[in-house]
Amino acid sequence: MYESLGLSKQEVKHTKNISLQFINFENIFEWGLDRILSVSNKKSSKFSLTSIEENPQLAINLFRGKSPKYKDGTSFILNQKCNRWNEIDLSFVKSVDEDWLKSVDINNLTKEGDILINSTGEGTIGRASYIKKEFAGMLYDSHLLLLRLDAKKINPELFVEIFNSKYGQDQVNNIKSAQSTKQTELGTSNLAKVKFPILDNITVQNKIISQIQ
Repeated sequence: MYESLGLSKQEVKHTKNISLQFINFENIFEWGLDRILSVSNKKSSKFSLTSIEENPQLAINLFRGKSPKYKDGTSFILNQKCNRWNEIDLSFVKSVDEDWLKSVDINNLTKEGDILINSTGEGTIGRASYIKKEFAGMLYDSHLLLLRLDAKKINPELFVEIFNSKYGQDQVNNIKSAQSTKQTELGTSNLAKVKFPILDNITVQNKIISQIQ
């Protein structure tokens, strides 16, 4: 993946310098030296970088899950424990009130091709999974984000591979908010800031994910 997308595996090394260092203002999307240096290292030798924030037309929907109303029964909701690294584990689901579930907008339920991303918690934040057909039509709680990409413009499976890689996870660690309150929160606005290479040719994207798989 790194080779196909022209990404560097080099780490940002903080060394002691006595001279001035300069960062182009046009490359700054957020204040903070560590964050600036991290973003400046996220480059591709082959493609331009973009984000959902910069190109909102790439995403059809991006929203947070629902705060559930729990009740013993046969209906259930996905939570962060269910969302592993590109894998959904139903052994951790919790049952919810069936009447409450019926009141939820059907558009909020998972669809094949969606991406679920954990939005909170140390050790769990940033895990992303591609939703396969067998996991469509499910509801997820408020600690999960759903990203529905335009599959004609970007392959969602390739996005998951990029997001789950060290390249993507380094960005998650740098842009997560609410650190001053000792809580960890990704959120929809921060998720939209994550940079990734943009390939205009969807056929090339499909070829790369096929090679990875």
